[in-house]
Amino acid sequence: SMSLRSNNEFTSFKLPKGQEQVIYETIEIYYNDNEQYITEPNKRYDFFVKYQDIAGDFNNIVQRWFEDVEESLRPITNILLDSLHYKKSFDETEFLFVFQGVEAFHRRCLQNTTILKEHHKAYLKEKLKSMADKEFKSWLLQRLNYAYEPFARVRLESIFKNYKDILIPGIEKKQYSLWIKQMVDSRNFLTHFDPDSADKKVDSTTLYHYTSLLKALLAILILKHIGLNDEILALIPKTYSYSLDKLINEIK
Repeated sequence: SMSLRSNNEFTSFKLPKGQEQVIYETIEIYYNDNEQYITEPNKRYDFFVKYQDIAGDFNNIVQRWFEDVEESLRPITNILLDSLHYKKSFDETEFLFVFQGVEAFHRRCLQNTTILKEHHKAYLKEKLKSMADKEFKSWLLQRLNYAYEPFARVRLESIFKNYKDILIPGIEKKQYSLWIKQMVDSRNFLTHFDPDSADKKVDSTTLYHYTSLLKALLAILILKHIGLNDEILALIPKTYSYSLDKLINEIK
């Protein structure tokens, strides 16, 4: 670590009046001095997007970020940004967080929640209007209140259908449907810890590759939302080419 002296100054009031002493704030800086991280040059795909890629539309993109993303999607972007931090080891909770981010983005930006709720409310009213047992009817309504929400599998299928050509051009539905099944099964086990479904969870190495896939997908969703074109978005999966190649060649 090293110490720097800040320009921020404050006065000590412990001294008698007229003898105040100016004291400068000390800033401690901690850094990793491992040469592995400071001598290796940055690669093109260490970054999703270079300034040159968006220079012509930079002002509009930044404006859309603060208008459309910073407030309404902050929890989702925080998930993505946190997942991009360098970590020495992989943890299964990272898979859950990124999966949750993709689900949340679909709910907020890719489905019309208002219409779904209205149709669902009307459907329940029609189906339950003749139910005589009011207590059971109330109990049932509480449990069906959010039944209009699509299952995680349906959300991922919708996203892959619309973004597969950016994520992995040429991939067939049969293959990405298998990926979705394995991701959802793994997510369900890690969330609910049902012993009967333990064998459906993929191994940690495969889960790591699926996490990379979801990171690429979430980045594409967010950056597409603020106006980046498909040509630029197609660069994002290259950051995770190792994991994507593993999935393409080994899980099909």
